[in-house]
Amino acid sequence: MSDLFPYGQLPISTVPDLSDQIELTTELIGRGGYGSVYKGRWFGAAANATPAIIAIKIIELRPLRDEAKRTRRFKKITRELSLWCSIQHENILPLLGIARINADTNVPAFLCPWMENGNAKEFCEHNPDFPPILILYDIINGLHYLHTSQPEIVHGDIKADNVLINNRREACLCDFGLSRFLIDNTLWKTTATQAGGTLRWMAPELFEDATTPTKESDIYAYAMTCYEILSGDIPFKSVPNEVVIIKKVTEGQRPDRIESFHSDFMWDIITRCWEQEPEGRLPTEKVLELLRPAVDWKIDWKKEVEEAQAKIGQKDVALAKVEKEMTVLKEQMAEALAKAEEDLKALKEEKEKALAKAEEGLKVSREDKDAALAKVEEDLKALKEAKEKALAKAEEDLKVSREEKDAVLAKAEEEIKVLRKDKAAAERKKNGVEWKYERKVEEIQRLEAIVAEMGEQASKFEKEIERLQPKISSEVDAKQPKTKQVMDPTKSPDQKPIDSGQPLQAHGELT
Repeated sequence: MSDLFPYGQLPISTVPDLSDQIELTTELIGRGGYGSVYKGRWFGAAANATPAIIAIKIIELRPLRDEAKRTRRFKKITRELSLWCSIQHENILPLLGIARINADTNVPAFLCPWMENGNAKEFCEHNPDFPPILILYDIINGLHYLHTSQPEIVHGDIKADNVLINNRREACLCDFGLSRFLIDNTLWKTTATQAGGTLRWMAPELFEDATTPTKESDIYAYAMTCYEILSGDIPFKSVPNEVVIIKKVTEGQRPDRIESFHSDFMWDIITRCWEQEPEGRLPTEKVLELLRPAVDWKIDWKKEVEEAQAKIGQKDVALAKVEKEMTVLKEQMAEALAKAEEDLKALKEEKEKALAKAEEGLKVSREDKDAALAKVEEDLKALKEAKEKALAKAEEDLKVSREEKDAVLAKAEEEIKVLRKDKAAAERKKNGVEWKYERKVEEIQRLEAIVAEMGEQASKFEKEIERLQPKISSEVDAKQPKTKQVMDPTKSPDQKPIDSGQPLQAHGELT
């Protein structure tokens, strides 16, 4: 558990706690005596979909076992963070908030905007044509704001590394207040020494006991920073031994003027700001007064920019109105989209239900189809068996029919043979009959001739009878009738006489 916040919370109500809104990356930007700086992302920066890039400074201070000292440091950190968060100045890097990165850290991490242009030294190296006097003016302007605030604020660690350049190419003081968190000058000196050579910018009085940073020591550090930016080198670059540097500074020695440093005007300001005695150094308002003529064009330019910004502000108001209307439209669109999504979801559910029902119906249909196919197969099997039986029976019947046919054919052939014999006999008989017939016809013709002749004789005889009838009748009546035979004139004399009691046949009738 932290010795700073025993209850695991950040009780600074005036400083936003952004612990749940940031993401710490593994990209280490820098490391110093106070801790390390990482690049991070802030997801709650605005309504933008893209998170803002921020700098996350993780502070590492020595834990304190003494309860009184821990309480004093806690109060001091609370006061300083609240003060820093309230500062709004164009040349001061703002504090966005704090965050608990590690549960066991004794100081929360500081969250600041990310400066893409880097620090003043890096910016000047990458932009050699940019006037460095503008950066120096911005530094003293920000420092003047701190020194004239109520209460007065001492930066305590001014150097080019702690001056960042924003996207408008304005210098901003950073790491404000870090040295003020330290409880005594011994720890401050130890930390400052570890902070990558910070003592090269330290005023001589800070090497004495019981001395903490002051406005005057800030002015001294400003002079060293001006030298660093204008020369491109750190103070006392040729002296690697820090003990020697402390001795030189306390004895009144300062970095030598380099040949490339041609500005007498700026060199005069630097030398007056790093005076050995604190009271002999220029205050911030005097440095601003001396530098202002050199940057008047920038001030005028800034006024023009401010006027342009005012006009832009008017446009921003109109744009804000449009954005508000757009927000309303977006909300309406979001509602319509939400409704459409709900409708789509309902349609999908209905579709899924319909598909499920269709699948069940398809399953039943498949089962019915399988059952029907099984029945058809059984029927086909039965038909096949019936067909086979029918074929077998047909084959047997055909066999019997063939045998019967053969028998019938044999019988028919025999009958044909008999008929042929009968025909031959009939032919022969016919021939005989025809001969007999011809003879008979001849006989008939002869008899017809005889009958004709007999007819003629009968006619004559009848006429004679008719002539004799009366006479005969009278004689019959007179005598007892007797039967007598009358000779048939058509018969030969040896044939029996015809009974006269029988009527005579027609002459043409044959017996």
